[in-house]
Amino acid sequence: MTTGVVAIVGVGHAGQVVAQLLHRSGVTGMRLIDTAPGVAEKRAADMRRAAAVSGEALDVLASEDLRDIRGADVVIVAAGLPPASLSSSDDWLAMNAAAMMQIGRVIGDVARDAFVVCLAGPAAIMTARLQQASGMAPQRIVGVPASAFAAELSLQFATELEVAVADVRINVIGGEFDADDTAVLLRYSTVAGVPLLEIVRSGQSGRERIEAAVARARKVAGEPGSGLKTGSASSAPAALAVIAAKSYLSDQKRVLTLAARLDGDYGERDVVVNAPVVIGRRGVERIIGLRLDDAERATFAGAVAAFRRRMALCADIAPASVQTGTAP
Repeated sequence: MTTGVVAIVGVGHAGQVVAQLLHRSGVTGMRLIDTAPGVAEKRAADMRRAAAVSGEALDVLASEDLRDIRGADVVIVAAGLPPASLSSSDDWLAMNAAAMMQIGRVIGDVARDAFVVCLAGPAAIMTARLQQASGMAPQRIVGVPASAFAAELSLQFATELEVAVADVRINVIGGEFDADDTAVLLRYSTVAGVPLLEIVRSGQSGRERIEAAVARARKVAGEPGSGLKTGSASSAPAALAVIAAKSYLSDQKRVLTLAARLDGDYGERDVVVNAPVVIGRRGVERIIGLRLDDAERATFAGAVAAFRRRMALCADIAPASVQTGTAP
């Protein structure tokens, strides 16, 4: 059992998955927050009944007031809209950015000592907006942008190499999961601790087959029916958010690929990108610096440029309304 209280802001599908995974992993203290009338209480009542049937401990509070995150050890922000919910990507960006500013101000006011995990997209931008609005130290706020793509990569590689997916660890760096600015770091990827490229050279597969697996994963990420591009495939990001929360609460110091602010890392400052980080009781305890080859560095530079463009766009556009509650 993990001690500590986790507040979930936005308990639509993604938030509901987060709550269920948290409870399954031993977190018994939760606060479900959703500004949509009755949604949080409905989710909480369902969880209480399930806990009663299984005989498990659960202390869950439901509220429509954002300020009820007060005192939480971890705040997981699952509010906002998926990209497919609006006809314009600019509207999606503006709506979610405005919501993160509102939520961030409340977090900074009543839960300043919490560790914050952002599930809203695009994750790097929304993480930066939460950091700006809350005024909190950047190492206390991270985002989850790439877990669905990384999970698809693991599945593709496991199939290609005929190994258990549990043994496959794929590392990526850079931008969002469905973009060309995400570099797949084959040199830093492993199967049961063995470098992936060593397995390729040992004759189990060829480099061209690995490249084909990457191409298939990118294709799946870009297909509307997959849910990865539309934002409806929320289980993989939710799982990574829970792992990050548990690593913080139990000071596990897990190495996870998350959206984090760079402060001189990889030669960049004041940008939020996907990078390997160590999560412990101080939040982001350090960013792991990897040596990138020319192609990887070019892709990484594209992610940095995309982040700066989107941040500039956020400053130029204004949403018609703000949603801080349920995301589909």
